[in-house]
Amino acid sequence: MIFATVLALAVATTQAAPLDSLFARAASCSASSVSCSGTTDSCCVPDNGKLVLSIQWLPGCAPDATWTLHGLWPDTCSGTEPSKTGCDSSRQYSSIQSLVSGSPIYNDMITYWISYKGTDIASYDAFWVHEWGVHGTCYSTANTACVGSNGADVQKFFGDALAVRKTYDVYAALWNAGIKPDGSTYSASAMTSAIQAQYPGVNVQYLCTGSYVNEIHLSL
Repeated sequence: MIFATVLALAVATTQAAPLDSLFARAASCSASSVSCSGTTDSCCVPDNGKLVLSIQWLPGCAPDATWTLHGLWPDTCSGTEPSKTGCDSSRQYSSIQSLVSGSPIYNDMITYWISYKGTDIASYDAFWVHEWGVHGTCYSTANTACVGSNGADVQKFFGDALAVRKTYDVYAALWNAGIKPDGSTYSASAMTSAIQAQYPGVNVQYLCTGSYVNEIHLSL
């Protein structure tokens, strides 16, 4: 199954803190906290406060009717990438799988955060290591000062990314507008309108191979 579009758009696209202090800090976060306001705790909202949700269409690798995760990418408040190599060299882990395999998010990770380079765990782990090293270390709400160590930072980032993907159900938004992966051709503007009708305010960009969409970026 494939999504086709008339346009091919190229886009640039430690020590654990004491639990009582972590809980107290989490409890101090206001539900009305807004990123890029200059006054919020970086443990409550990301200090790199513009998030890009990148999802990919991997027929034959992913479950049917599913856009899988490429990543959740924190951008600076001016809209630029904070770093091409990550934001914390001390937390460049050699394996993510070893830090999440016993956590509640692991089954979702091996289902919805997969690699086009292979369907084995080693391929997935290499992909996760890259996403964590470049992007997860720039996600301030997953800093060890906020959540503790022993893998809690990794689980926070990947868990939040999975939750964002679930919240922004692009497949359903397209399907509800009659846009289906049945070999039909759709305009990029029709796809964008369908997504924005479901999720007002998001900016939508596409990565294409020829006339086929294989990745969508939502700027949240």
